Amino acid sequence: MKAIGRTLQRLEGRLPPNPVHPSGPSAAEKISEWLTQRGIARDENESLMATFARALHVTESDVRAYLQRRAAGLRA
Repeated sequence: MKAIGRTLQRLEGRLPPNPVHPSGPSAAEKISEWLTQRGIARDENESLMATFARALHVTESDVRAYLQRRAAGLRA
């Protein structure tokens, strides 16, 4: 087990820094800010996606389908 740990550490040392960890606000924070700027408040028991869908005058299913198409690399 120690050999595996040393091998992993050596390999990780060769990798470039991980660009997956962006700095700055998250997507959820950006959406919340966008909603706030437009005077749209989340209801007490409402998810961010539900509020976002309400703001766009679409259903949550529409938002979910759009995000799934984008994640699959399809045109949205």
